[in-house]
Amino acid sequence: MLAQTEAAALLRGTESVHWCFCDGDSSVVVAQRFLILRRSDPDPAVAARAAHLLDHVVQGPPLRPTARGAGLDCEARVDAALGREAEAYALELRIRDALHAGPSEYEFEVAYRRDADVDAIATYLRAHPDGAPGLDGLASAYRRVCEAEVSRGSR
Repeated sequence: MLAQTEAAALLRGTESVHWCFCDGDSSVVVAQRFLILRRSDPDPAVAARAAHLLDHVVQGPPLRPTARGAGLDCEARVDAALGREAEAYALELRIRDALHAGPSEYEFEVAYRRDADVDAIATYLRAHPDGAPGLDGLASAYRRVCEAEVSRGSR
């Protein structure tokens, strides 16, 4: 029941989200309005991944924008973004369970399921900054974005 309640909360206020299906390798949210989902995944897996992406739409991007001139500590910002990603991945896994989608392709799933520990996912994301099977290089990508913001702010 928890997963159903979480899913319903994600759908409120997302009327302007566009759903796109592709033949690509990953499912992502673009410009906070476009969910790009893999057409090849079975429906329950797509629904669970969509919940993850809708979480980013509702909660805002994992790497929060920073006001111009504010202190930009990329280490802290990236770490916080990975924590938000871990929460979204945990939601995705709970939705997968509720929909009987079967195991995911994420290597962190076993560690998460052992103790329902979101920190296990965050630890995995930090340990694999350039990606892993079924996982984009989130930490590296967030770091590049943050460093670009710092560079622009120092001009």
